[in-house]
Amino acid sequence: MITSQCQLYIVILNPAMFDMTAHVGDFGLARFLVRSDTVPNQSITSTGGIKGSIGYIPPEYGMGGQASTQGDAYSYGILLLEMFTGISPTDERFGDRLSLHRHVETAFPTQVMDIIDTKLFSSDHGNENAFVPENSQECLVSVIRCGLLCSKELSKERIAMNDVLKELNLARNKLLV
Repeated sequence: MITSQCQLYIVILNPAMFDMTAHVGDFGLARFLVRSDTVPNQSITSTGGIKGSIGYIPPEYGMGGQASTQGDAYSYGILLLEMFTGISPTDERFGDRLSLHRHVETAFPTQVMDIIDTKLFSSDHGNENAFVPENSQECLVSVIRCGLLCSKELSKERIAMNDVLKELNLARNKLLV
């Protein structure tokens, strides 16, 4: 059984917009719980090795940091940024000085629509829709803000997941207005 101490929430604006293959994500605190045959009603946890996938691992894990909910927030933030930009955190354009977080941060908030995946606004016929309703733009800015706040380099600067949930619910409400 796999458990996690952090619940994750994703706002799906319109499932028909996404032409993505689902992947099982790992977030630092996921652990395997194994029943011990010798000690009834106890479990053994294993978290050895690197705790995450390349591109989604928080910086502190690379420096020997312990798994934490802040690490899970980082991974979730990167996932949000990837979903809405269509760019993988391991994209070859990101070298030593650039990352998905920095790429998005440089466009935020005034040029955020320039980095949003154009597939989010394509019509049924595959043509890009040049007009994006104001409430959609506000919603996207809010979601991107959450992704940026989750994926801050320093763990103490990251937003708590319960605050992310509140922000994403507000973003959804902006879209539905």
